[in-house]
Amino acid sequence: MLLKTLNGSLMKSSPKMSLSIVLLIPLIVQISVAVGVTGWLSFRNGQKAVNDLATRLSLEVAARTKEHFQSFGDVSHLFLQINSAAIASGNLDPEDFPNLERYLWNQTKLSDRTTTIYYGDEQGRFLLLKREAENLVYIRDESTAPDRQIYRLDSKGNRTELVKTAPYDPRTRPWYKAAKQSGKPTWSPIYVLRPRQFWGLRR
Repeated sequence: MLLKTLNGSLMKSSPKMSLSIVLLIPLIVQISVAVGVTGWLSFRNGQKAVNDLATRLSLEVAARTKEHFQSFGDVSHLFLQINSAAIASGNLDPEDFPNLERYLWNQTKLSDRTTTIYYGDEQGRFLLLKREAENLVYIRDESTAPDRQIYRLDSKGNRTELVKTAPYDPRTRPWYKAAKQSGKPTWSPIYVLRPRQFWGLRR
């Protein structure tokens, strides 16, 4: 129908126009329309495919992130249960800081997921063992209060160098407040560490 209409219009407006042109123009129009519709459909299908792929990737990343944090949380919670059981059974005395320091140092080597472990109590005593780029121990006890001292450790967990002394009270920190308020193992709210630097250390 379209071809007949175009042919009739062209013949009326231009009687001298050759038959080849009269037949060619409608053919070009039909091809152009077909190519345009095909291109538009391809574009829409391509968009849908890209959106579907992006959605699948987002869901996969979210699932893996959840799995990673679940695994991290499980390991941390297991360490907490082990330490609580050791204290309750009398096999670990939190008052004995030298022994507690050695115990926590060895514990940081058990899993790559838990490289930092710390302890704080109502008296303001604090002990943190970190095994990362640098091996460090942070300690606040009766001999250092109200300050906390930071020492570098060698590969065996022995103190080698005092790198910093500064005021610190674990009882004011969000992790301590959350644990005290709940009275049971819990996660503190997410918070920003203090932007304090010293010789490349940040805490």
